[in-house]
Amino acid sequence: MNRRNYFILIISSILWGFSFGYFRWFLKIYLKLMYGATLLALVFSIQTLIGGVLSIISGVLSDTYGRKPMILLGSSMGLLGVLFFFLYLTLSSPIVGILFIIGIIIYFSAGSVSGAASNALLTESISENYLGRASSFLSISFIGSIVLGSIFFPFLTQWYGLLFSLVLSLILVTLFFFSRLFLIETLRKKVKEGSIREFFLNSMKSIKYTFTKKEVSFLSLYVVVGGLFTGISVFLPSYLKDVMHLRDEIIGLYFSLSAIISTIAQPLGGWFVDKFGGKLGMIIDGLVEGTILIIFAFLSIFMPFLALTVLLINSAFDPFYSSGYIVFIKNYTNEEERGKVFGGMTSLRLFPSSLSPILVGIIWNINPLLIFLVAGVAMFPRVYLLFLIKGGEI
Repeated sequence: MNRRNYFILIISSILWGFSFGYFRWFLKIYLKLMYGATLLALVFSIQTLIGGVLSIISGVLSDTYGRKPMILLGSSMGLLGVLFFFLYLTLSSPIVGILFIIGIIIYFSAGSVSGAASNALLTESISENYLGRASSFLSISFIGSIVLGSIFFPFLTQWYGLLFSLVLSLILVTLFFFSRLFLIETLRKKVKEGSIREFFLNSMKSIKYTFTKKEVSFLSLYVVVGGLFTGISVFLPSYLKDVMHLRDEIIGLYFSLSAIISTIAQPLGGWFVDKFGGKLGMIIDGLVEGTILIIFAFLSIFMPFLALTVLLINSAFDPFYSSGYIVFIKNYTNEEERGKVFGGMTSLRLFPSSLSPILVGIIWNINPLLIFLVAGVAMFPRVYLLFLIKGGEI
């Protein structure tokens, strides 16, 4: 058991989470305010595509070059992104606008580079007897720091200005990066370097395989339709700010409460899908989400705080989907095909998700209210795909 690695992972995740908790939603508002909805959609479409590709190959790269190099590469991207934001605010040059956009892409893609390697290093640093508890505590530490950052940074920005918050974030992320320099490499045997190309080919085969089995093919369509509306998360902060006219402190509190509620509901979601099956868990999540999005669209105009409360209820049902998705694939596939199905679903989700910000941006330019109405209505035929799945579980 490597306690040093575990301690560093906890400290570094807290440092990163405290900064990321605020800037994960504030930067979307700021980009929309400075450059408009069209550029916001384009930037996050590009970022989603880049981040998705990096997340697919990052595991192979960590097996090829080691856990620590990939963790440091992802951490340096996060630091470079914040540095670009700082230069944007302090320099007066036409090029700084480009730096700001590049910084956003780098900043939000950092986790895609280091995520797989961090998970691998964690499993290789902790004894199997303690891995579950260690992983849970690490997740709680990260989520807790995100919650605190999302609450406190808006007040710091209001009292001392955006530059002060950015300088503090730069200090935190610098400490985050340097703390990870002290990680100890855990990979003992590296795979051959030519495996990345093979991994891409296997990913394409996995996507094709998800459509060869009837039950899983309906889930594939469900994932594709859902991916087309992931861009809502890109525009939600701007909707709360521009349409509902909420202060940053309230927006920060909303995102904090959303994370807390989703975390608390994890055990309930897990219990439900274990008892009633993954399919029913996803159906309930889809029906609730569709209904809440439609209700939120109408309430957001006249009763903004009630609308936020309704939206928070939706956070409690997120685990019904995340747990249900895993249990469904486990129960409807056998051991020989399960890995291909999981890999295919991950790759399949990338394409609609990268187009989603552009699609949502087009709807935003017509009428921001339509984003939630269209997504809510689309949720019901999406859920119908799950009702088409027949047959018993394996």
